[in-house]
Amino acid sequence: MNRITTQFRRKLHISPEVSQTETRFVDQEVDHEIESILVKLVKPKPDTSTMTTQTSSLYRNWGIPATTSLLPLQSPLENFTPFEYYSKYNSSKSLIDNPRLSVTKMLTLSWCELKQYYEIFSGSPYVEPTPSMSLGTKVHSQLERDIHPHIETTNIEDLLLQNFKEILKITQDEEQVRVNTLKQLVYGHKEVNEMGKAWADEIISRLFTLNTTGEAREVLVHGYLDFENERFITDIDQLPQSDEHNKVLVSGVVDSLKLAEKPTTTWEDKSSTIDLNEFLESTNNQETSLILSDIKTRTFNSVPYQDSILDSAKLQTFYYKHMFEVLTHDVGFSYNSLLTNAQKKGIDIDKPLSAIAVLNILRTNYRLFFQDFMKLSQGEPIGFPEFDNITPSDIPYEFGKVFQLSDEFSWDHPNHTKFLERLNQIDPEVNYSEILLPLLTTWKTPPTIRYFAARASQFYGLFKSNSMPQTSVEYVNNSSGETINTMSYNYNHEELAESIHQSCSFWQGNRNPIPTEYVSRCKYCVFKDKCVVPNGGITSHEKSRMELVEDFLQECELETVEEVNSRQS
Repeated sequence: MNRITTQFRRKLHISPEVSQTETRFVDQEVDHEIESILVKLVKPKPDTSTMTTQTSSLYRNWGIPATTSLLPLQSPLENFTPFEYYSKYNSSKSLIDNPRLSVTKMLTLSWCELKQYYEIFSGSPYVEPTPSMSLGTKVHSQLERDIHPHIETTNIEDLLLQNFKEILKITQDEEQVRVNTLKQLVYGHKEVNEMGKAWADEIISRLFTLNTTGEAREVLVHGYLDFENERFITDIDQLPQSDEHNKVLVSGVVDSLKLAEKPTTTWEDKSSTIDLNEFLESTNNQETSLILSDIKTRTFNSVPYQDSILDSAKLQTFYYKHMFEVLTHDVGFSYNSLLTNAQKKGIDIDKPLSAIAVLNILRTNYRLFFQDFMKLSQGEPIGFPEFDNITPSDIPYEFGKVFQLSDEFSWDHPNHTKFLERLNQIDPEVNYSEILLPLLTTWKTPPTIRYFAARASQFYGLFKSNSMPQTSVEYVNNSSGETINTMSYNYNHEELAESIHQSCSFWQGNRNPIPTEYVSRCKYCVFKDKCVVPNGGITSHEKSRMELVEDFLQECELETVEEVNSRQS
């Protein structure tokens, strides 16, 4: 080996003899590197490593013997693209039921695409958040609550639930159809309730706050990525149908949106409820530009030094900007896009929300929704034709029935006084006789996902004319919450288009995954013992080294053959 190493050093024009003492350590490192590469090429590395659970899953899923030295760079499963496998074999049942991508999943080149590729085909197992990630989540939550204070509704919801259990006991001998209808009113469908509450709070309420105070955090956005044409859909007639699988839902949450100039009209009278039609018609912030930011938390007071991470953070804001603007450019499109979002998730857009969900929304944002809920209860139009022209369900939405104490429950003559008194005792911050009592009737138009889509699309539409020439990434210390640095970027659609192209190519399996060029990133990777990157190397630097080694070995082989031939002759 010493002779071969010496010959190879000459091949690299490295002197085998070094007289300067200070260079001996470097010289030894070079010797070690050459010997390591030669050993890996000439003699396969013995398989003595202990495989992680995730690596074992990858071998099993690919049908590869665990004794195979290193993992291949491409999946042997010809019938599955990465997205198809990700959508079928995943630790998240929700994702299997409703295939989709997040914006962060679009950024495949942020760290190591090969690692993400292996994670997908290992079944995308759930990964526990690290302490650093948990700290980051706390920072985001605090920043969110600074703008959108949390209102606790657990106690009043528990009162409604516990009281209804008592009502069920005394009505168990009643007509079951009637009782089941009441059960459906109280409990509803989990997915419908969660989506309705999310759209009420994280779209409508957040965009109202942005419009009236000039700032909002954690705003929901979504879009549909056309894999085939490598672009986001912008026309109603191109929105995916139920049987289309090449148009993928992409979801995201915008960390921060700000108006460059604060609004002059703030609607600060918190004692009054708001007519949303009047608000939507009178709002005028079109001349003010928007500033979109993403918040990145850091353990140390420094920004990342890796270009790929910085580029991905920038591109993430470009995705959010584009998706937000697609939703704002046409109210009809955003309305239908939201409905498609729900339907692709298997949600019935005309199923009513439960009484508990409506109570939650009303208590959290009663100023925004009280007047609209009054219109729904009385069967009046809300001023959005596509919603107003829909014939409501013929199943009665007997909202008032369940807000009675069990010991005085009545089907035909409900008495709400004592129940409202209990609510006010538990939560004295609002007057339930004012915000709830007028709604305790049988609603003529039930509150549905279709209603929240209508209002959400109108609030997106408020920002149609607001320009967004720049985006920014704010780096925040996850312990102190203080800003370390803010990096601003001029939006570049060509950069976004290239990222979309790369992402579509990756998820459709049109190209091999690109490994990281930095072996230092392999240190904590679960696949490091079986990945070719840290075990032989395929990066640009290592490729050049490997090519020299292979050339050298070929020359040695030729010399050996010639020597043997000369001896035989």
